[in-house]
Amino acid sequence: LTLGAEKDVDGITPQSLGRLVADLPGFRCATPLGITRILDKYEIDCTGKRAVVIGRSVILGKPMALMLLQKNATVTVAHSKTQNLPELCKEAD
Repeated sequence: LTLGAEKDVDGITPQSLGRLVADLPGFRCATPLGITRILDKYEIDCTGKRAVVIGRSVILGKPMALMLLQKNATVTVAHSKTQNLPELCKEAD
């Protein structure tokens, strides 16, 4: 039995993630959504900024990267196999 996107309040089903990728309305993963709301609250414009997302999980890393892309940031996704992580982070805004 698969949970439909209309009931996926955590925003992690393939349908919900597909809606995020396509920039369609739907539930979003809570932590990335909270981060984007903080950015909005403090009027932080991500346009053209370099963002580094550390982690590629389905519930945080990937959705965060997609949401930052929707805010016109240039996004790099780093993970456990990323080389030179400290240097990469220093390049981020």
